Amino acid sequence: MIAMQTPTSGMPTGDWQFWVVTIVALLALIAAFRALAPKRKSKSRGVSTSLTIEGDSPRTRRKRKS
Repeated sequence: MIAMQTPTSGMPTGDWQFWVVTIVALLALIAAFRALAPKRKSKSRGVSTSLTIEGDSPRTRRKRKS
């Protein structure tokens, strides 16, 4: 029978597998948080409209005769 040694500390920080699993778990937590978190709204630039003065575009408006 193989005797199991108990580590002196709670976490086996000297084991490379511990760090691999820790990094994978952190990446999974980040991915889950990003999937569940509400999306940020970006500032909208608004709707582009053309300028009109009394129904005419300033470029095509002719001078009115008084």
